[in-house]
Amino acid sequence: TGGLGGLGLMLAEAMANKPDICLALLERDAFVPESHWHQVQAKPGQYDAKTVARVEQLQAIKAAGAKVKVYQADVTDESGFSDCVEKVESDLGPIKGVIHTAGVPGDGLIQLKQPEQVNCVLAPKVMGTELIEQVFANKELDFVVLFSSLNAWLGGVGQIDYCCANAYLDRVAESPRFTKAKRVLSINWDGWREVGMAADSTLNNIDPAAKDSLKQAISNV
Repeated sequence: TGGLGGLGLMLAEAMANKPDICLALLERDAFVPESHWHQVQAKPGQYDAKTVARVEQLQAIKAAGAKVKVYQADVTDESGFSDCVEKVESDLGPIKGVIHTAGVPGDGLIQLKQPEQVNCVLAPKVMGTELIEQVFANKELDFVVLFSSLNAWLGGVGQIDYCCANAYLDRVAESPRFTKAKRVLSINWDGWREVGMAADSTLNNIDPAAKDSLKQAISNV
């Protein structure tokens, strides 16, 4: 999930050279179909920079030997997500592992937050995880990996909803859920320097403290 996000694509690139690997990258929004990827590369000026960069990464993943397909699915939409899982298994075979990277950053003081803002942050990690558990309840999985954050432990100004969402992922990994999965992990990542929410939020931030904080983040280089 969140397969075309910075972390999702970075992880796909890292896994691309594994023998006989098939990668299904789920993204909430529609993306350029694979039949048009060469067109994007041939005429990059006709597309936004993010689309061009994603296509380049996808082509690099294919060149490394992986079979990769992009699917449009919202992990909080029960029928849509269930249909997507069926489509993936029809195209690529039985799903053997799930990596849940989808997430939305939180921002704003708790006393000023509106319920819809909080729900937007909680939905992909809380509702999404519950839906993944439901859809895969009767499927054998080698692993389930939940992308959590150090914010679950360390907190952060304006991050109460994001902290709660990630703390929920940690609790799921400790619980007797996903009974058909051989292993369930919740990884409390720090921020990443080049990709992910921390990098995106700092890109246009002129605050020197924010940029200095990013220097201490994880690098994927």
